[in-house]
Parts: sequence; C-alpha cells; structure tokens
Amino acid sequence: GSFRLEWTFADGSCGYPIDLTTYSSPYDGSTSLSSDFISEIGLGSSTAPDMVFTCMLRPGESITIWQSSNSFDSVHEMRYGGTCPGETVIETVDDPDNHIMSYTNTLSYNLRVYYLLSGYAAYSSGSFRLEWTFADGSCGYPIDLTTYSSPYDGSTSLSSDFISDIG
Repeated sequence: GSFRLEWTFADGSCGYPIDLTTYSSPYDGSTSLSSDFISEIGLGSSTAPDMVFTCMLRPGESITIWQSSNSFDSVHEMRYGGTCPGETVIETVDDPDNHIMSYTNTLSYNLRVYYLLSGYAAYSSGSFRLEWTFADGSCGYPIDLTTYSSPYDGSTSLSSDFISDIG
C-alpha cells in the first residue's frame, strides 16, 4: 500500500544547511518540518523553525538571493564566515519577505555565505520559493561547449547583464 514518510535532521548547531550549488534555482521548500536550531535570526522569533542555505564563493564571485513567494511571515538574514550560521551579519530583513539580498566576496580567499530563513512570530512556519543567481564578477559562468552536444537549450531569464557592450 501507499505511505508517507516524514523526518527531520539536526546536527545540534545549524541543522543540515542546503548547499545551493547542488540545486538549480528555484528551490521550493517548507520550514514546517524543520527545527528551531538557531537561537535567534535577526528580528525573528527564537522559537520558529529555521532553514539554512549555504554556498562557497570564490574571490570576486557574487550571490543574489530572494524569496519569490511564501505562505508565512518570514525573517531572513545573510551572513558569512566561520561555521554555521556564520560569524558576520551582512543583512537582516523582516519585510518585505521578497527582499533581494546580494553579496560579493571581495576577499582574496574562498568564503562561505549563509542565508538563514525563519518565521517572524513564535512557531511561524510555512512553504516558500527561494531563487538565486551566481556571478563570477566578469562573465558570469561561461558554458564550456566542449562538454555538451549540439544543440544547447538554455535560458537567460535568471542571468545578469555583466557584459557592458556586445557588438
């Protein structure tokens, strides 16, 4: 017969951060089955379930990240450095929930960046859609055509305008 299996994991400090480099944008998720493992995210409740997303940025690389929709009043924060949930706060936002956050690694070494998502009110949780783009500071991420067969089907809808003049 059919069944539904549900579970949560927590490693005691930050749950299990989701590495954005292993997913394609957008990511549809829910904080409902998550745990409250970060004592407080910026302006939010210390009892709401948390989700953590992460990526490693090389020098000159950038991330732009936002919630395009959600079903609850959220708070989100971007941090970098150290172990999860990050040592340095870049930005904390309650409203609007679809606020776009960006960060560029201006340091000379690789840097881990964290995007923290939680409910604003106590025990507040729900579904969300998270979207993001990466850019390397010059030409985004060039596609190596030697690794693909022709034709290549792609989209520029989530790309950035990083070339000032073509033609």
